[in-house]
Amino acid sequence: MSSLYVRQKVREWAELPSVGIPYYDTINVEENPSDNVWFTAEFEPEYTEKQTFCGELAEEGLITFVFETSAGTGDEALITAAESAVEKILEQNDPSQDLVLEMAYAPSEYTGGTADTGYRVSISVEYYHRR
Repeated sequence: MSSLYVRQKVREWAELPSVGIPYYDTINVEENPSDNVWFTAEFEPEYTEKQTFCGELAEEGLITFVFETSAGTGDEALITAAESAVEKILEQNDPSQDLVLEMAYAPSEYTGGTADTGYRVSISVEYYHRR
């Protein structure tokens, strides 16, 4: 599980108006967004290691942003919106440098190309957290 600091900071950045798409926190919360396009985040730590003898730790992992739109609308509009939103999130800066978003992967179909109740695309972002 990613550190609470990572989760809180990423949620703060995802909710900024400049991102342009409504963000819903769906972790352990049932949501039923009525927005045509919306997104959420999933947190996937890869490892934590001790950095110094004083006990400073480094956590690295992925934040996967999952974007959804209505079924039957194709992929172009959603991928365009998703890439733009992630770009805006990557522009954010943690003044303490305790959390750094390093790079975004290419979009991936979260639904395997089908649209059951909606069409989803995900974009994963590598992160580094010093604690």
